[in-house]
Amino acid sequence: MKMRHTGVELDQFSFSEGLAATAKLAILEEGQQLHSLAIKLGFDSDPFIINAAMDMYGKCGEMDDVKRKKPFHEMLKHVKPDHVTFVSLLSACSHGGLVEEGLEYYSAMTREFGVPAGIEHCVCVVDLLGRPRKVYRG
Repeated sequence: MKMRHTGVELDQFSFSEGLAATAKLAILEEGQQLHSLAIKLGFDSDPFIINAAMDMYGKCGEMDDVKRKKPFHEMLKHVKPDHVTFVSLLSACSHGGLVEEGLEYYSAMTREFGVPAGIEHCVCVVDLLGRPRKVYRG
């Protein structure tokens, strides 16, 4: 926020980096403020910001809130999700304890969106299943 007050123009990259920092530190309130400002400034459908916001909300344990899932569904109207999008989404589901939803996204990733499963996706699924002790399904 200090950058904005000093006259520095914020773009999608500064917002996504800010959101990534709040995700790494698990600082939900600051992340929410950054995300809200990004939306207010018209970056609500930017894939960099959507990925970073999903990652931040997931790492802060807030993925089950409808407002946090909405960006993914909104993004689908504008851009095709990619490898990174699904890593963020699966990680967020894992951190939020959303096992069934995460498995549905994993299945849709290749079936509906044509994104091939990479090692990062498989690690997310193992983590997703391991948290509630369902690793035998992996």
